[in-house]
Amino acid sequence: MINVFNRVLDLIGFLAMVVIVTLGGYVVFDSFLVTQSAVLGDEIMRYAPAEEGPNFDELYGINPQIVGWIIINDTSINYPVLQSDDNDYYLSRNYLNEFATAGSIFMDYRNDILYDDFLIIYGHRMSYGKMFSDVIKYADEKYFQEHRTGKLYYEDGVYDLRVVGFSKINADTKDVYGRVSLDALNELRKNAWHWQDENGEKYVMLSTCDAKDKSVRDVLLLKMV
Repeated sequence: MINVFNRVLDLIGFLAMVVIVTLGGYVVFDSFLVTQSAVLGDEIMRYAPAEEGPNFDELYGINPQIVGWIIINDTSINYPVLQSDDNDYYLSRNYLNEFATAGSIFMDYRNDILYDDFLIIYGHRMSYGKMFSDVIKYADEKYFQEHRTGKLYYEDGVYDLRVVGFSKINADTKDVYGRVSLDALNELRKNAWHWQDENGEKYVMLSTCDAKDKSVRDVLLLKMV
């Protein structure tokens, strides 16, 4: 009887170990899939900006909702910018319109890259330096000072970018989100961790989730020249 009881315990222990190993493997595999969903494929990277800028005719062939390409120098931010009819679609879809946990880098649906003075571009805060995870690095003043430039390409040309400020704002701040005026600069400056005065006429704000508070957004403001 004791031997049977011990065998049952051994079997339970073995099954428990199988479950633990299986769950652990699933977690690792799921994490891998999430990370991979933030990686751009060769079919689009071949058209990434070179010295002459990206080929938008080719990019439109992949997805006509690609409205730009943003690069922040010496960071991992190097992505096409999508734009849909709302701000939900590309939260969980990639540039091929496939489901992707990492979503896409996308512009607020109310913005016009040609005519608006204040643009908003969203991206998830992913691990391993993917999507907009590098935005939160600007909380460090040294990083802020050493990573100040970039480019925003669009069909008719390119804007040079210059970092102005890093702020943490509430996710429902109406003065900042939506199709807003340059008055948004006042709200961003009020909540800035770091700020560098830059006189400009057009700005773009990169917005991502805060690492600790879901009601807060970490945002990077850049002047467009």
